[in-house]
Amino acid sequence: MLSLRNLLLPTDFSPRARGVVAYASALARHFQAKLTLLHVLPSRDLVWAGVGGSPGWEQALKSQRDLAREQLDSFLLSELTGLSVTRVLLEGDPANGIVQYAHAKDVSLIMMPTRGSGPFRRFLLGSVTAKVLHDANCPVWTAAPTQEAAAGRSFGVRTVVCAADVAPQSADPLRWAAEFASEFHARLIVVHVIPSLDFNPEACSIDAGRQERILTEARSNAARALKSCCPYEAEIRVESGSVSRVVSSTAEDERADLLVIGRASMPGIFGRLRTNSYAIIRESPCPVVSV
Repeated sequence: MLSLRNLLLPTDFSPRARGVVAYASALARHFQAKLTLLHVLPSRDLVWAGVGGSPGWEQALKSQRDLAREQLDSFLLSELTGLSVTRVLLEGDPANGIVQYAHAKDVSLIMMPTRGSGPFRRFLLGSVTAKVLHDANCPVWTAAPTQEAAAGRSFGVRTVVCAADVAPQSADPLRWAAEFASEFHARLIVVHVIPSLDFNPEACSIDAGRQERILTEARSNAARALKSCCPYEAEIRVESGSVSRVVSSTAEDERADLLVIGRASMPGIFGRLRTNSYAIIRESPCPVVSV
């Protein structure tokens, strides 16, 4: 059974940070979870306030801290009425502060927005979000502004899509997606993507018929493997093509309320995100949980 007892909602008080609250409050109420509203006052802001050690710099630093505390204490008061909410103010690097707090407090789920909206910004991840995705041990929920706006109208979970491969590490995102879907009696679709096999007839002796037989066998093997390890009744789909494109189009076509993807179990030199994670998060039409 999925246990989300401690939700962390980092905030910079911007409209995009406000948007995630629709999801956070709904999950907190459903799971009777504690919600921590965290603001990390960037070190650069404090340095700027006291630049040059000018007269009155200590007062300037105090004013920065007092303003941040005032904003934090008044932020989302009406939206979070009736919930168990802790408001925490830290100083330092925002991404490091979020990750360290999550590790220290055994957070179940970090919930934060991607970078803003617009024709180009929607294809980017904010640097803080990217670093948290790389370094956090716990699952991370991300949503773009357009997804947050939709959540503001209503919250419901009817369809969950999980992108999975057949490697052993897929067990965690599969289990998380299955238990989340079960909590809301939602439909679960598990999609596995085989990268396109682009054969050049002049450079390769494998003809189109052989290519199709290879794909058919791969689909069959992947479907069997996923079915054997999926702990919940699910629709298993195996497709070929661009991983991020197939996963995102499946979520869009099925009007998914949530997309679940996997991360590496150890941070390593390239972080926890796998090869296609950034593209999936950027292109997804719905919120994404990276497990």
